[in-house]
Amino acid sequence: MKSEDGLLPGFVDPVRDSAQTFRTIMNAMARPGRVYQLPALPESPAPLYAATGAVCLTLLDLETPLWLDHSASSRAVMAYLKFHCGCPISSGPGDAAYAVIGDGRTAPELSRFRCGDPIYPDQSATVIIQVESLSNSQGTRLTGPGIETEIHLHATGVSGAFWPDLKANNEQFPLGVDVLLVSPASVCGLPRTVEVSLGEPGKEESITCTLP
Repeated sequence: MKSEDGLLPGFVDPVRDSAQTFRTIMNAMARPGRVYQLPALPESPAPLYAATGAVCLTLLDLETPLWLDHSASSRAVMAYLKFHCGCPISSGPGDAAYAVIGDGRTAPELSRFRCGDPIYPDQSATVIIQVESLSNSQGTRLTGPGIETEIHLHATGVSGAFWPDLKANNEQFPLGVDVLLVSPASVCGLPRTVEVSLGEPGKEESITCTLP
């Protein structure tokens, strides 16, 4: 239910819900490629998914500049995030600590975002990309640290350039950005340590995760 000023509410129980959501996000980054259902799904303004709203309410604050691409930058979204998170809105992707991409099919190249520097590689961006669906039942094969043997990730709603772009991003390690793929109710982590092996045309692309 909207407030009198038209704003949607955030988490029902901010302390509990944000703590549980943070734990889920950390698990997703520690176990690349595994799809996690988020425990709390606040009503969020279009075009944000409820899961995207939960991630933003958990990670954003006064010290985390946010960039919204054209498909996510509605007035309702900016008002919602400014009110609940207090985050400043960046004018360009290179100035942001976090970014929200409303449509994975039109995501900009990851090289446009802050990738850190050799002294402070942690001062890089986290890019939150909305996709239509996420599943571990089929799709791209992933192996490596955090994955017991192998896992398959199927992401509907990413562009054909996404995996090659992620490979180029990973080749900068320890620099590079971290990616969170978000569906309407779930999240999947693809940290910068994910190494992408592109298959031949018509063959499966494989992704392996490596540590420094």
